[in-house]
Amino acid sequence: MKKKNSPTSPKRSAEIALGENRIIPKMKNPIPMPKGAENTQMPLGVPAPYELKSYRKRPETIQATRVGEASPAEWDRLDNLPIAKNRKLQVNRNEDSPIINGYIETLEGIQMFRTGDWLIRGISGEWYPCKHDIFLKTYDPAPSDLGDGACGPST
Repeated sequence: MKKKNSPTSPKRSAEIALGENRIIPKMKNPIPMPKGAENTQMPLGVPAPYELKSYRKRPETIQATRVGEASPAEWDRLDNLPIAKNRKLQVNRNEDSPIINGYIETLEGIQMFRTGDWLIRGISGEWYPCKHDIFLKTYDPAPSDLGDGACGPST
């Protein structure tokens, strides 16, 4: 009769358990350290694991529109977005609710959006949703769009 691995067996100690019945192997250090360098700095160009560096988002111009409350006019407006023509945008129509719920196909997969969210076309033509509070923290109107309402409903 073959004995099962106990939690302390050598095979089990080389694994990490993730939840119920999910096991993945431990990762080895991807950067080989030279002998005797364990207590020295990391190799040049590789930040220490605890080091965080600051980065500034490049000032690229994107296009965006904010999803308004449910109405036939708003559904038509969303249906006329370029992404809707490829059937990569789906809007659920419910005339009993002022809230629009929909789905958009992004580079990361299908994501949900709703009334108040922004639909953004990025610099490479990709589309993705963005929550209103994050949009306000991340984007400013481009100089050519100041005051003309081209980005959809305000606030």
